[in-house]
Amino acid sequence: LRESDYYARAKERASRLKKALEELSPEPLRVHQWGGSLALYFTNQEVTNYSEAEASNFNLYSSLWEKLKERRVLVPPTNLTMWTIANALTDEDEEKVLEAISESFKEL
Repeated sequence: LRESDYYARAKERASRLKKALEELSPEPLRVHQWGGSLALYFTNQEVTNYSEAEASNFNLYSSLWEKLKERRVLVPPTNLTMWTIANALTDEDEEKVLEAISESFKEL
């Protein structure tokens, strides 16, 4: 792993998903990124600690989780857990995930 571009690819894919999530969300959404991982919080406030994360709109996140699951996109069932973006995803897979996110947001 040290000699490959594994981490750079994961970070790049996560960056694209972060941008799409922020642009497509019909509600205020904070997306934090650490390398190839994302954390989503439905709030218009900064999230810098557990209390602030816990105060975000869990019901909205739960609805997004259900909509994504219906489309066979599996993400953590709670917004207090990070999404880890797999390098096994192909560009085609990424497009399907982005489409599922877009469709799911339209139904929130």
